[in-house]
Amino acid sequence: MAKIILSCFAILVISITSLQAIVITGFGSTGESGASAFTVDTNNTNFNTSGQTAFTLPATGTDSNVLIGTFTPINITGNSTIQLTLAVSGTNPNSAFTVRLYSSDFSFRTYSGFLSSFGSSQTTVVLTPGSGTITGNTVVAFGFFGGGSGNSLNLTFDTITAVPEPSSYVLMIIGAMVLSRIAFKRRTQAEI
Repeated sequence: MAKIILSCFAILVISITSLQAIVITGFGSTGESGASAFTVDTNNTNFNTSGQTAFTLPATGTDSNVLIGTFTPINITGNSTIQLTLAVSGTNPNSAFTVRLYSSDFSFRTYSGFLSSFGSSQTTVVLTPGSGTITGNTVVAFGFFGGGSGNSLNLTFDTITAVPEPSSYVLMIIGAMVLSRIAFKRRTQAEI
């Protein structure tokens, strides 16, 4: 019985440590908070990104522009939901956009959202996965694809973070409940 409790406890500890958000990139030239630096792919980006700072990336253009860039490979296993933090300055065209996270073999997962979710100050929005799969769960590149009709757009990208899936939390809670039940049973049997 002690081995079962110890095994359940070990699984619970592993679950808790794996339920951490992972900063994929800070979009700056040096990265931030342990995140790698973001390098703009100037051949495939049509936003003006000349104002990149150590921690943020301003992108000026239209709501139909594209931003592509790379960062140090990072494994996001168990974290299919992402949080994008950015600000929209000036007029917000409230148009749709798509985000893609790419693996080194160019497989990608797509996320969708609307610019109306973001404010003029840094706002974090959760984006759930749409189509696609990332081979090996290691991402190396980010793509932002505007879905608008050419309205003027000024963005400041701050961070993109992978967050644990809700099902991971459910499994952790079930594990805690199993441990509690086993401990309760042991106490009850000891009293008899």
